[in-house]
Amino acid sequence: MLDDVRRPAYAIASVDHALRLIVLLQAGDPVTVTAAAHELGVARSTAHRLLRMLVYRNFARQDEARAYRAGSALTGAEPAEPHAALRELSRPHLTVLAGAVGESAHLAVATGLRTRFVASAECSRTPRIESHEGRVVPAHRACAGLFALASLPAEKLADYVDGFSAEPEVQPDFPRLRRELLRVRDRGFAIGHGLSAQGVSCVGVPVRSADGLLVGGVSISLPTSRFRVERVPALVSVLHRTAGALEADLRPAQ
Repeated sequence: MLDDVRRPAYAIASVDHALRLIVLLQAGDPVTVTAAAHELGVARSTAHRLLRMLVYRNFARQDEARAYRAGSALTGAEPAEPHAALRELSRPHLTVLAGAVGESAHLAVATGLRTRFVASAECSRTPRIESHEGRVVPAHRACAGLFALASLPAEKLADYVDGFSAEPEVQPDFPRLRRELLRVRDRGFAIGHGLSAQGVSCVGVPVRSADGLLVGGVSISLPTSRFRVERVPALVSVLHRTAGALEADLRPAQ
């Protein structure tokens, strides 16, 4: 007997669209937003949101040309970046950090236009910010991305902003972003409100390799309603201690 493959009476269009995109990604060819929109018969903005959700859950990833390819949830393998080792090294430090400040802690790595949260440790108090591990956001929407962008010359930063021309809902305002990056450079730490999610504030510091190259950023996330400016110096101090301890673990054995 043949399986019943008739369309369900109460089909959920968004689920069907996502599954069709997964089939496209499994074929192995790169998938652009335009191609996805054409295949599904939807607007480019709808296709973009669907693809970003697949990236968020590791079913898709973006390549250097900003096309989408099968992610680790489909291939069964992590991307080439050595995030697995960094994740294991950072988790104990993030757990100590979260316990010390009573807020959730994260480590993120900037890669091109995006920032990936590599590891997280949730605090025990409520309300709390849940683990961001595995999330991918635009670089300007996370502390680690701000540190990477702060090192760019003005023309490269303009190119970064232009890179989001097809994504107006997340494209940053160039003058405003440049002012924020100047503050990040002057302070040596970043403060954000509503960067990765509404109602969430964060404070972060960079993590660097032994030769001074940016590895990522370690940050504390908390409900904006609980954020107090007077706490920032103490939070930055413990963040720097955490970053220093992680940097020591990252140094090659002598």
